[in-house]
Amino acid sequence: MFEIFTDPYLIGITIASVIIGVSAGMIPGLNASVTVAILLPVAFGMDPIPAMIFFFGIYAGAQYGGSVAAILINTPGTTAAAATTFDGYPMSKNGESGRALGIAALASGIGGLFSVIVLITIGPPFAEFALNFGPAEIAAISIFGLSLVSAVSGDSLAKGLVGTALGIFIATIGRDPVSGYSRFTLDTLLLTDGIDFIAALIGLFAVSEVLLNVETIHESVKGFGQRVDSTFPSLSDIRESARVIVSGMFVGSFIGTLPGSGSTLGSFIHYGIAQRIAHRGKEFGSGVIEGVAASESANNAATGGAMIPLLTLGIPGSGTTAVMLGALNILNISPGPELFTEQSELLWMWFGGFILANIFFVVVAFLLLPVFVRVLETPRAILFSVIAVLTIVGTFALENTLRQAWLMFSMGVLGYVLKKFDFPVGPIVLAIVLAPIIELGIRRALSISGGAVGPVVTKPIVAILLVLSVITFFSPYFREIVGGLSRIGGSRS
Repeated sequence: MFEIFTDPYLIGITIASVIIGVSAGMIPGLNASVTVAILLPVAFGMDPIPAMIFFFGIYAGAQYGGSVAAILINTPGTTAAAATTFDGYPMSKNGESGRALGIAALASGIGGLFSVIVLITIGPPFAEFALNFGPAEIAAISIFGLSLVSAVSGDSLAKGLVGTALGIFIATIGRDPVSGYSRFTLDTLLLTDGIDFIAALIGLFAVSEVLLNVETIHESVKGFGQRVDSTFPSLSDIRESARVIVSGMFVGSFIGTLPGSGSTLGSFIHYGIAQRIAHRGKEFGSGVIEGVAASESANNAATGGAMIPLLTLGIPGSGTTAVMLGALNILNISPGPELFTEQSELLWMWFGGFILANIFFVVVAFLLLPVFVRVLETPRAILFSVIAVLTIVGTFALENTLRQAWLMFSMGVLGYVLKKFDFPVGPIVLAIVLAPIIELGIRRALSISGGAVGPVVTKPIVAILLVLSVITFFSPYFREIVGGLSRIGGSRS
C-alpha cells in the first residue's frame, strides 16, 4: 500500500481524478455516479490498480464538490449535499462562505479518511452485519430518518409536517414500484416515470432561488459581492464542530454499508441527530457552522462504507459503487471474500489510493477555495442567469430530453411559492428521498411474510428503530410540555 505514496504515476492519476471529481460535483445533475459512468471506458486497457484509483478519486472529490455549489449558490451539486444547503447557503448570504467551504472541506476529509479506516479494518465483519438489514430493516431506518423531520422544519414543525406530506405525495407520482401501475400521473406521459429526485432537488433549491432573486435582482444582499479572505477554519470553528464531525464519521460509515442507502440518507439522518447533540443545535438552518460539518462529515464517511458491501459481497452500497461494479467487471475482477485473501496486494493498493484521494481533495479544495469564493463577486444578474442555464443543462442530461427540465421548472415554481409563505423545503426533500425506500422496503417485507405485519415489526432491529422513531418524532412536543410545566411551577412558586 505504501508504494502508492511514492509512485509519481499513481499520484498524478489520483490528483487528476480528484480535480475531475470536485469539478463534476459542483455541476448540478453531474454527480459521482454519472461522472464515473461517463468515464467508464477509461478502464479499458488500464491496469486494475490505476483504473480503480482513478474512480476512487472521482468518488471522493465529487462528494465534496457537491457542497461547493450547495454553499455558494444554494444548488446542491450532488444529492448528498442537499442537507448542506440548510446552513451552508445562509452562511454565504451572511458573508461567511469561506468559513462554510473551509469546514466542509475539513469535515469531508476527516469523514472520508475515517471511512477508509473502517473499510480496511472491519470491512468483512461490517458487511456480514449489514446483511442482517433486509427490506424491513432498511424501511425502519428510513422511517427513523423521516422522524427527524423536526431537524429540517425550521421554526414551525406544523409546516414541516405539511412539507413532509407533500414530499411523500411527490415521491408516489409515477409507476408503482411493485405492480407497475401508474399513480397520480393525470394520464400524461410527462408524469408516467415520476419526478426524478435530481430534477426535484434542483428545482426546489436552485430554480426557486433564481425566481426569488429576480424580484430583488438590483438590491444589494449581504455576502454577495463581498470578497471573503478567511477560508481555513479557525481553531474555535474546529472545536465547535468536533462533536458533530466525530458522530458523522460513525453514522455515515454505518449508513454507507447498508445496500441501497448511500450518502444522501446518511447526511440527512446525521443532520437530524447532530441537531440534538450540537451546542447550537436549536439554531440549525440559520447558518450554523456545525450544521455544515454535520452533513459533510457524514456524506463523505459513507463513501468508504459503501465500498464495504461492494468489495466483500459484490453488492453495491450506492449508485456510484453500482457503476464501479461495472468497472470491476471490465477489469475481470470478481468482488467477494476471495478478493481479500487471494488478491490482497491489489486491494491494499486500492486502499492506499483511496486514502490519497481523501487527502488530495482537501488540499485541492483549500487551494481553490479563494477561487470558489470569488463566485460571489459576480454581479447577481449574471450569477443567477448562469445558475438558470446550469439547471437546464443538468436536468436535460438526465434523459437527454426536456421532460425532466419541465418537471424541474414545475418543482421550482412550487419551491418559490412555498418559500414565499415560509414553508421549509428541507422536509419535502427528506420525504422525497426516504418515501420510495420506505414503500419498497415495506412492500417487500410484507411479501416475504405473506402479508403478516406481526413478523415484520417484531424483528429486533426493526422494533428498536420504530421505537426510536416514535421517541424522536414526539421529542419536540415532550420538550414543550416539560418546558410549559416548569414555567407553571416557577410562576406558582
